[in-house]
Amino acid sequence: MTCAKWHCLNRAMTMRLTRLAFLLNHFFASNNRMLQPRRTVTLLSLIYLAVSVGLLIYTVNTPSRTRKFVEKDAQHYIAIGRALASGDLSMSYVKGRPYRQPLYPTLLSVVIRFAGENLFLLGMVNVTLGLAIIWLVYFSILKFFANNAIACFVGFLAVINRFLYQQVSLALGTEHLFMLLLLLVVLWFGSYISRGNPRHLILASSAAGLAYLTRPN
Repeated sequence: MTCAKWHCLNRAMTMRLTRLAFLLNHFFASNNRMLQPRRTVTLLSLIYLAVSVGLLIYTVNTPSRTRKFVEKDAQHYIAIGRALASGDLSMSYVKGRPYRQPLYPTLLSVVIRFAGENLFLLGMVNVTLGLAIIWLVYFSILKFFANNAIACFVGFLAVINRFLYQQVSLALGTEHLFMLLLLLVVLWFGSYISRGNPRHLILASSAAGLAYLTRPN
């Protein structure tokens, strides 16, 4: 696909989403009390947790899926987390291949330090990060459009995103943490551009640095 075609497609999708947003805003303007933020975010959270925790329980209790859950990249993250939990901060693994960034294994090391290598609790790290992504998406849209219905609609799209559940049920990975940090980079940098507040630029830069410590690519 050429750049010109991609630009036209992107513009068309943006226009359609904008029209849909204003349509929802107009349709639900008088009924926003039915979709209060507290009720909406609670409902979205319960749906996400019911599906993701259910998938995680099924994964860690199915031998064939459990083996895949800790294979490939995941075994490196667990090994690094194990070293960090034991107090080994030398990062000796950097000398070997493949190279892994330290931020995600640091989160795993907290679980390993206090609960051992419990696969369910290790998997709950990604479940929690996915929940944070949904909350961030919902409240960001709510702030941008100032409309509960639009925020609820976009939040629901985030909840039914299969990618969030695949990373919970397939393997331990850095994707959830990276997505969360990347969203923070976009939101804070966008706030800096629109408001010119240097604090937002500092926050965006910090989130970008943490994102690099999660995935170098």
